[in-house]
Amino acid sequence: MKDYHNWSVEREGNGRTFTTMEALFLFSGGTDHDGDGDGDGSELASATSSDHFGMWQETEIQTQTEIQKETERVQPQETTPQISIRRQNQNQNQHQSQHQHQHQHSVITNGHKHEQETKVKIVAFSDLTYAPVAKWWYQRMTNLSYTTHTLVLIDNPAVQHFTNINNSNNNNSTNLNININDNFYRFETQIVDDGKRRKNKVRSLWYNRILYCLNQLKAGQSLLLTDVDNIFATYEPLAPFYDSGYDAIFALETKFPTYIFDTMGFVLCGGMTFLKSTNATVAVMEKLLDMCDTPEHPQRCDDQVEWNQMLAADMVWNSTWSREESRLTDGGMVQFGFDGVNKAIPGFRAKVWDRDFAWRGAFSTDIKCPSLENWVAMPHSLPDWIKKDLKEFHSRIAGDVSVEKMARVQIWDAFCGKHGTHRTGVVKKVGRDGNDEDVTNSAAAAADGARDTLNEALKIYKATL
Repeated sequence: MKDYHNWSVEREGNGRTFTTMEALFLFSGGTDHDGDGDGDGSELASATSSDHFGMWQETEIQTQTEIQKETERVQPQETTPQISIRRQNQNQNQHQSQHQHQHQHSVITNGHKHEQETKVKIVAFSDLTYAPVAKWWYQRMTNLSYTTHTLVLIDNPAVQHFTNINNSNNNNSTNLNININDNFYRFETQIVDDGKRRKNKVRSLWYNRILYCLNQLKAGQSLLLTDVDNIFATYEPLAPFYDSGYDAIFALETKFPTYIFDTMGFVLCGGMTFLKSTNATVAVMEKLLDMCDTPEHPQRCDDQVEWNQMLAADMVWNSTWSREESRLTDGGMVQFGFDGVNKAIPGFRAKVWDRDFAWRGAFSTDIKCPSLENWVAMPHSLPDWIKKDLKEFHSRIAGDVSVEKMARVQIWDAFCGKHGTHRTGVVKKVGRDGNDEDVTNSAAAAADGARDTLNEALKIYKATL
């Protein structure tokens, strides 16, 4: 393990930088984290040792025999299909602005008591290039009644841009450079190395995303890590994830990295993950961060590759049943979730969501929309014929990924959203037992006529330009 420097926290508004000791006090007892007004921070105190100044308690190392028992204890089981729940009102929770961190190797104790809904923070990373789609994501989360969603900004131009927006709204001033539809945005910063090429910046982002998550987890903060182009369709409470008994919950990817897919029969998505603040999760993230910091590629990596390599090597998954042919999609991909334990890191238990619940797939005319029970969709890039059609509106759409992403989320929402043009009639949905089920109240439209319905969605998007 590498020895990294301590980290600091910059409180939003006053610009003060805290030392490591002060920051740990801040997270453990120096502020009212639970929203109950008493300021005792007791809901995070159990995440540290009894000393609030950050003397992290070491976890007990299990023997290889205990690891084997833990592995054998988990029997194959089918996870319950996810059901969307109506929106619930929550109290607004204020958050501090997190400055660029360095991580320190330490662990926290398990045994958090029951956490309120606001104790899981939703984070998505963005630079100035992706600011338009980041705003779309943020407003969607607000409209769905989430209260902890936070942007993590990775370059100084983005920080200045969103600071200007927030200052303009706070001052009720008129600024011709600020969109009148912009609202206040919670954001934190994790500045990354731009490098000489866009690819270098992206790989630095993936390293810094892991680093950020690790520091948050050490501070007792559980996370829902998402991307700004992930399209949330409905409100889903976060507390059940926290109380599920799992340290992490992942979404299914399509087939990248292909060599992992060929071996495992599935791969997991690096951009849609629930992470609970536990000793085991911290240990996993420590290992992942080390994999992303090598002499050949210091502090740069493809986290999609590193995540799947590590989990393929270390996890014992109860996934055999889910890979039976009758349970696969037409493209041969796993549909239903499963769980497993980590044979290398004692106590780490993980789950995988059903594909329909956290949908990932190609955006094409032979698509079947996820059902109305879908929580979040992560479609691949727009079909080429749509990009070509949109060139008259966006001359850079074929080569500018930020323009394409903004068009993608809005066209998908018009196409396969709750009231999308591609949702018609009653369809057959393959059940967990392999048999077809009639689905009326959560129908996913069949692929027939997809070109026409996608054209309708395209017209809706064009009307907004």
